[in-house]
Amino acid sequence: MSLGLDKKHTQQALDNPKIFQEITRSSLDKSHVQKVLDNPEIFEKAIQLGLDETYTEKALISTTLFEKIVRVGLDKSHAQKAFDNPLVFTKINRLKLDKNTFQTALDNPQLSKKITRLCLNKDYTRKEFNHLQAAEKIITLDLNKEHIEKALDNLSTFEKITSLGLSKEYTEKALNNSTQFTQKYQLLETIKNKTEETYNLIHMRSLGKNRKTGLENHYPVYKAKVMQSSFDFSMSGNQDPEIIKAQLAEHEATLLSDSGLENDHSGFGKLRRVVMRCTSNLIANICLGIGAIVGHNRSKYNANMSNTDKFFPFYSQTTSAFEMTESTRDLCQTLSC
Repeated sequence: MSLGLDKKHTQQALDNPKIFQEITRSSLDKSHVQKVLDNPEIFEKAIQLGLDETYTEKALISTTLFEKIVRVGLDKSHAQKAFDNPLVFTKINRLKLDKNTFQTALDNPQLSKKITRLCLNKDYTRKEFNHLQAAEKIITLDLNKEHIEKALDNLSTFEKITSLGLSKEYTEKALNNSTQFTQKYQLLETIKNKTEETYNLIHMRSLGKNRKTGLENHYPVYKAKVMQSSFDFSMSGNQDPEIIKAQLAEHEATLLSDSGLENDHSGFGKLRRVVMRCTSNLIANICLGIGAIVGHNRSKYNANMSNTDKFFPFYSQTTSAFEMTESTRDLCQTLSC
């Protein structure tokens, strides 16, 4: 192996035969061999860590970074990830976080970059890395520092908030009033489930391409508005029934108009409008604390049924739109549709 070393490095090789023997086993070029001879301790640590040759070269070039990696006590895999993501490593290192948090950060470099941009203190940064799913939701919602800390201080409440699919504005409202929100969570969860059941109910039958697309595009907007109105009403001191009824009716009318269901004059179209009217009344009743289940025995069987099955058991059993429309009349009268 001819390296063409100068006199200085030749002498260093002779003074360190063990190191030079390791060099001859590698395919390091002249410049890196000289770096090894100038700093044999770094080379020895790289060998002890079991770094691949590419990363050994990086260690020889970025000696300060490598020494910090060694001090943290990272294994081979995470040491190499640190070289691949030096900015992430440096930012985490400044916070003096523990080894496990380091490894989590290096295992998730893209998320780590976003977390470190939040400029949280050591404790909150560690919480983010210990609860990555919550961290992802926090970043998606683009919460400010105050609300990030509230979310991390009460992760169980934050999990409930995000399960409802609330927007940033309403997530912040819930975090600002976490005790009251916890009291109202079950009510809001029931409303969320009801809107989803209604969607599945009216989406399961043939809509035609245009109306199907219209429903799929506009129902998420309808659902978000319903959740916002329900949240505002349930969390407010003024619970005038006419307010929530008017808001829900407005959301319903907008959905029917925007989706094209308003002009569907088929039997199924009429039924879907009846279902939406019933849903609006049911949600209003839930907001007002009126029982959502009407006219059903609370048997063990019924307890395991979905609300859709309880409210509209005829829907999947009847064979024509006419039968379904007829069957709906008594239900509508009961619910004051």
